[in-house]
Amino acid sequence: MVNKKIVLICSIIALIVVVTVVGIEIKKLNQEEYISSNLPIENINSNNQVIQNEAEQENTIQDEENKIVEEPTKIEKKLTDTEQKKVVQGEEETSSNKENTEDTQEKAIELVKKEWGEDSTVYYTVDNHQNNIYIISVRSKSTTETVAEYEVDTKNKQVKMK
Repeated sequence: MVNKKIVLICSIIALIVVVTVVGIEIKKLNQEEYISSNLPIENINSNNQVIQNEAEQENTIQDEENKIVEEPTKIEKKLTDTEQKKVVQGEEETSSNKENTEDTQEKAIELVKKEWGEDSTVYYTVDNHQNNIYIISVRSKSTTETVAEYEVDTKNKQVKMK
């Protein structure tokens, strides 16, 4: 009998503790809802204004980016005929410079081939050039290792081994 009374008393105490905890949690939730529902309208309006300002700033930035992209096309349209001819002439000069450089590189390689002699086990690469001086490497076809390096002055047609 004694055991049944103790179990009954402990159960009642546990039930009271659970009901108290649940009641406290419900009270907290109600307070939070009351506070959030009674926020001043001014705060909501100011938050909306901040969001609107951010959107306007983003639009302004996008407009400025679009202007930057559009400006070069406007500048191109404003070029006069003589300026356009100069641009075309400059492009022609650049392409002729490339052709001259390629021709000069070929001449440098030919000079090294003559110096090295006939050899089917190697190939030649241009490693560096500055003005009329080219650095030409003689490389092994099987290992791609540099066998020799030459410094070639294409203006004076001088070849010397490095």
